Amino acid sequence: MLLPGVTMQKPFHLGDGAHGSHGGSLSLGRGTQVDRLHMVVDLENLCGGSELVARGAEAAYRAISNVVRLDKAQIVVAVGVNAWRQSPQLGFMWPGARFLVGRGVDGADIRLIEDLVEEPQALRSARVVIASGDGRFEDAALHLRAHGVYTIAVARSGCLSRRLGDAVDEIRYLPMASA
Repeated sequence: MLLPGVTMQKPFHLGDGAHGSHGGSLSLGRGTQVDRLHMVVDLENLCGGSELVARGAEAAYRAISNVVRLDKAQIVVAVGVNAWRQSPQLGFMWPGARFLVGRGVDGADIRLIEDLVEEPQALRSARVVIASGDGRFEDAALHLRAHGVYTIAVARSGCLSRRLGDAVDEIRYLPMASA
């Protein structure tokens, strides 16, 4: 499901039990992994801040579309209350996406992390994309990897936390300038 792009891929070890074949179904405690992509999008992070979401959301969608195939992906996008109020058109820019609105400092990040670790769709997906450079997603990425889910971080160049970069299987950088 992923398209060629600017990529750094870490070594992939099959023998350690933490990872497996990502092309078919794998047995999990909560169900069965399906050959699909689940993606969470920290839109404020990708746009460079909540005040930049209104003018950067469409460019972020186009940039992600250049490095991740979105046609069959489950997409969850989160922003804070202020970005949501300033950008009523967001729902039309991200076709088919589920939108979450977080409250308070890191509220959008928290909503996305809850999606990754508390709801079953991420664990049942063969691949999960975390579209953010925020190190706050480290534990969620490690949790998914421990359950055999192949994880990919998508971030702006120069804006990927080392913690998140070390926690995922693959890194892809967006081909866009800051919003």
